[in-house]
Amino acid sequence: MNPEIEALWDRSRAALEAAAELIDLDPDGAASRAYYAAFHAVSALFANEGQVFRKHTALATAVHRDLVRTGRWARELGKHYNRLVRARQTGDYGSEIRVSRDDAREAVRRATAVRAAVAAELGLWGRVLRAARSLLRRPCSAKPATQDEAESNRFGCVGWKRAGETWRAVAQVLRYFGTQVLFLPPAHRSVH
Repeated sequence: MNPEIEALWDRSRAALEAAAELIDLDPDGAASRAYYAAFHAVSALFANEGQVFRKHTALATAVHRDLVRTGRWARELGKHYNRLVRARQTGDYGSEIRVSRDDAREAVRRATAVRAAVAAELGLWGRVLRAARSLLRRPCSAKPATQDEAESNRFGCVGWKRAGETWRAVAQVLRYFGTQVLFLPPAHRSVH
């Protein structure tokens, strides 16, 4: 990945992290940061294809023209992007209308979905899975005494409870790359 795309992806990740932290403190700010997480991610995708947009409206138009209408993205992702645009406008410019905490949480969820789609388009899932595989090959030095001790280890220990630890390791890697685990086996759904 070239430095410009890497910088946009990093800005997207940072904006999503800020949005998640602001949900309860400043829902308006969280909605705005969630939009920018999606904006920078989609900008990285188009930059990878040699397209640069200077206006927010031009990027939104390109999302629908080049991604949704061509079938590269599901219509739902286009709707997510539109709702993020509206949430940002409400959060940044709404005088009497405010973004609720629930709407801010939903904006973070939508931005995460857009980022996941961009990650798939840019081939970042390959990086994620390679990192997960390398972590899963790590030997376990000792079995943690408690579950808290196991979870405090950044990527978990893989030598015991193999299936559960595999999912924990993958979830940790996905979190590192700024995505969420959306589909896990029923026994591991508490890992997000």
